[in-house]
Amino acid sequence: MKLFILLSIIGVIYCGREEEEAAIDIIAASYERYGNGVEAPEKLEIIKEKCNELGNAMGTGRLFWDIVTGLKWAGYLKPKVREVILESPTIQFYEKINIFCKLPEDKMLKYTPIINAKLADTKKLRDRYLGYLEDATKQSRIAMGEIICVSRDFWIKVIDMHDDIDGFREFSHRRIELHPAMLNRTEHVFGVKVDTKCEMKESYPAATYKSFTVLLAKLLEKYLGSAL
Repeated sequence: MKLFILLSIIGVIYCGREEEEAAIDIIAASYERYGNGVEAPEKLEIIKEKCNELGNAMGTGRLFWDIVTGLKWAGYLKPKVREVILESPTIQFYEKINIFCKLPEDKMLKYTPIINAKLADTKKLRDRYLGYLEDATKQSRIAMGEIICVSRDFWIKVIDMHDDIDGFREFSHRRIELHPAMLNRTEHVFGVKVDTKCEMKESYPAATYKSFTVLLAKLLEKYLGSAL
């Protein structure tokens, strides 16, 4: 279902851009694994219960409506920014977010303890990263080449902090591939020359935003005026 058809059918759930942004900031953070601090259930019956609640992108469960909210929020973005954030206007495309629930049961039970073992460490890294992004939105000049470099480094490090047992890291990179893909599109759509070396400071003020996706969109909209 295409974005413009969808919006004409379902109408408005929230009242405007600020409300949509606040909603998607919370929703997106829950899908931006890893480092969001959410403990993964380690009992199979609870895993199955949560997967059933999530449903799928075909119109059953929470996932469908979370995608709808994301598409509606993207409708408020400037076209060039939307081109980066929105990989596809088709809801079914985002079924890829749900690959954990399609794992064999034995893999689910192996992977959740691996996630939980590094919960505190990955959250600390993610909090620092979000602080970096939000601090960047407050600068007069948006150093997008550095931001892409730091962001790519984050998505690699936050996964590589986990033990690589039974293909966990390869699976995890596939699980979050939507987010590094935004960085690739940023580079090409905006013609950004990406820094080859970069690093974050040791600490930043705590971010008020919860999601990488919303912060990237805000950075891109600010950067747009100076992009080639």
